[in-house]
Amino acid sequence: MDPTIMNILDKCDRCLYKGDRNGAKSWILTASTLFAGNFTIQLKTLFLYKSCDDLIGARKYLEYIIREFPEEPELWEFLEGIALTLLSQDPPKDTFRDVFLQLPVETQKQALREAANKVEDLMSKSQILLALMTLFPETTSMYGLEALDILAKGASTVNTDVLINPFKKILVCDIIPKLLACNDIIVDKPIIRAEQQQNISLKTGHFCQWLELSTNFYTIGTEILFRKEIDDAIFAENGWSKLYELLCLIAKKCQWPEIVGNINLSTKQQPMVRWQALEEISNKKSLQVAIGSFYIAVLLFFQTAWEYYENVLRIAGDSTNSYPAFLVIIAHPHTDQLNLKPETMEFDLNQSFEVQEARIRECLMAASKCWQFLHSSETYKSEFQRIIQQWGIEEWHWINLFLADMHTYHLNFTEALGRLQYEESRNKDNLNKALAWRIEIQRNLCLLQRGGIDAAGFGITKVLKDILNHCNYQYCPPAVYKASNRKTTFSLLRTRSEDLIPYMVHLTIAIIDSKLVNVPNQTILGGLIVLIQYAWHNQQQTFTKVIDLVRSMEQFNYPNLIKYLFNVDLLEELMCIINEGKVKLNILPKSTRQKTKSIKDELRNAIEKQISLSQSEVGLILGTFLKEAELYAAKTTIKYEMN
Repeated sequence: MDPTIMNILDKCDRCLYKGDRNGAKSWILTASTLFAGNFTIQLKTLFLYKSCDDLIGARKYLEYIIREFPEEPELWEFLEGIALTLLSQDPPKDTFRDVFLQLPVETQKQALREAANKVEDLMSKSQILLALMTLFPETTSMYGLEALDILAKGASTVNTDVLINPFKKILVCDIIPKLLACNDIIVDKPIIRAEQQQNISLKTGHFCQWLELSTNFYTIGTEILFRKEIDDAIFAENGWSKLYELLCLIAKKCQWPEIVGNINLSTKQQPMVRWQALEEISNKKSLQVAIGSFYIAVLLFFQTAWEYYENVLRIAGDSTNSYPAFLVIIAHPHTDQLNLKPETMEFDLNQSFEVQEARIRECLMAASKCWQFLHSSETYKSEFQRIIQQWGIEEWHWINLFLADMHTYHLNFTEALGRLQYEESRNKDNLNKALAWRIEIQRNLCLLQRGGIDAAGFGITKVLKDILNHCNYQYCPPAVYKASNRKTTFSLLRTRSEDLIPYMVHLTIAIIDSKLVNVPNQTILGGLIVLIQYAWHNQQQTFTKVIDLVRSMEQFNYPNLIKYLFNVDLLEELMCIINEGKVKLNILPKSTRQKTKSIKDELRNAIEKQISLSQSEVGLILGTFLKEAELYAAKTTIKYEMN
């Protein structure tokens, strides 16, 4: 910089430091006169007027440098800063916002237009255009599409690891709403694009693209917000409601009268009310209705699928848990699968779940209906598959787990298996234990419901052993499964050992019970006697059946069985059998038998000892049984002949 300029600026600063504003003005005006072509001097003059609270002088000087230095890069940066303050709801006090707003309207427009044209950075360019449209809504039709293209280009350059794409955020939250609020932007009406200086006509497809982009953004953002990885008011204010508002605006633009003003489609309505409204609309035969119905179904599917998943994530007890509760069927394997209908089956949640059972089921049903609707015609199916591929939906962890539950709910076990296997393959190198157990349990449940009793039995006992090897499980009275009377019920199961183990014991009992005949394998029967204790509240019928089978035998052999028994009712029944003397019970370890006592006396003593077990001792029996009875655990449902 010229030494003379530096000297003058230094003297100006000294005057300001001393509080001599008039002296500072004298020096800077001298410099601006001597060096009229120096932008740095002129900008310094502008700042001096502002610091002296001379807003009139600052306004005149800002207008002057905008007019005289249109090619100065430092001016573009300066105007970009002003644009950001124009967009801010709470701008800093020491800015040139107020000075800029005192400029003539045309000067403001020209300044922002020129700055947007000159800056290279895509984010800066889009923010300046956004400020222009915010300040002057009438410019939206001319510059809105340009801003949209700039942001779309910028969004494609952002690393996929970024949680919220900043370009998409401005595009969806600012630009698209402005475009939709503009009266000049409607289907098939020519508008002028400023940068191309040509007329174009927007088609329905353009508006649908905006809706797809917005749906994608809010769906992803809502899930990330729930995981508490971001803190963003945009999503906290309910992104689904904002998305529905965009849908209504687009419906007006595209002339979908059946959608505009239909209050039953609102996010304030219950999920099934919204679905019924969609179903009613879709029955009307017209291309516009068909397009509108498709996008309503897409929005409703993602919203209700997410709400279902969000609720079962809360059931898991921790919103940071990636592996929530999951849907299971509590039924006996010999239930007639052909007569099962989800709509007539109970949906049973434990009372301790702090969620509304009806809401969870409604979300599941509505999402399922939308999924079926989106696959109801080749056109819908093709368009929905396009969205799935473009958005990379199959890589969304939560949607795969939801779809596994949804297909289980509809008894589409082949589809559910496919989702579970895909999710397992995606995580095979880093498979969390909770996810592995969930996948295995739900997969074996699907196999069981398809009739693969042997394969399911082997898989369930294998997972049961794995869980016991990874946790210090202690028995506690299990939940009462309402399906005990051969009644099929849906339930949500937490991925915790204290919930998983009782359920898998329930399944194992049902599998073995379904294969029992009049003269069963005694090892299997003994194992069933042990397991019945862990579902005692709802296994009275099976218990009676087992005792009758034991009574029908001349001899019952299961060495060591006594040490696995603790249920008082069961032990009392065995005592009765001993006293009757009709069945020879061989259930004691060989090492405990003494020549001085009769077998009956030893059995009575052993039973009395088991009855007196403490709760902590009882809690360890199941794990001990499965570990010591490994042959049974691994082969019960496959190797032993039962007919």
